[in-house]
Amino acid sequence: MKRFAPLWVLLAGILWGSMGLFVKSLAALGLSSPSITAFRLTSGSAVMILGFLIIDRSKLKIRLRDLGWFVASAVFSVVAMSVLYFTSINATSMGVAAILLYTAPIFVMLMSCLLFKEKLTSKKLIALVLAFAGCVLVAGMAGNATAFGILTGLGSGFAYALYSIFGVVLLKRYHPFTVTVYTFTIAGIVSLLISNPAEQIPVLISGGSSAMVTAVAMGIVTAAIPYLLYTLGLRDMEASRASVLATAEPMVAAILGILVYHEDVTPTKLLGIALILGAILLLNAREKTRKAESC
Repeated sequence: MKRFAPLWVLLAGILWGSMGLFVKSLAALGLSSPSITAFRLTSGSAVMILGFLIIDRSKLKIRLRDLGWFVASAVFSVVAMSVLYFTSINATSMGVAAILLYTAPIFVMLMSCLLFKEKLTSKKLIALVLAFAGCVLVAGMAGNATAFGILTGLGSGFAYALYSIFGVVLLKRYHPFTVTVYTFTIAGIVSLLISNPAEQIPVLISGGSSAMVTAVAMGIVTAAIPYLLYTLGLRDMEASRASVLATAEPMVAAILGILVYHEDVTPTKLLGIALILGAILLLNAREKTRKAESC
């Protein structure tokens, strides 16, 4: 139902925000970032395929002529975002890379305005500014930013935004679950090809059953479920609004860092969380008037 669309997107952001818990656990075993990404995508897609084979196989049917759209969504959005994001982290810092990743709502808002004629309202612009400012404060600007790091970081934000754009196109033809299953299956295959699994799988196995459970759980909690929820929400709301609501992710990551890893609680970080919450509340507030500024 349409009224639940914002809730699905918010829940997706919350689950994405838990990714650091899984990444830290698997990285401690010696797994590389590309390998963690590959395990996340492949386990998530495997769970989705198995689920739909049991529950509703009709969701796995697509027209061959549309396969290119799914490949584009998987390669240029899901895989490209991961590769560029990790590259930006190495070239700058986690804080700077996170900020640049969350330029995604800006790209989504501009592309939605140009491609889908979505209205660019003052409320959306204010929420966008609040959300981005909140991400900056939550992540912090520690580390030296190189030109290469900035470009790859902006590229990750653009790739992240493309999921919403491709999603709008595909959702006109397919159920949200179909879009998510095929996008992730293709992304999982591509990520395996670039992650050197022959060396990394033994590393995962050496961690015992708990490591393998963690890898599968990461695929379910931070890939399968949140992308299904986000795509479901995207079907019934504007892409620009959904992308801003998803900025709940860095807020949740910051809160988990404080609660689980006892990271510093600073006034700046708390203000950033408050700004992101403000953006979310603003976007979900009922408008008294429906007058909007067009592009």
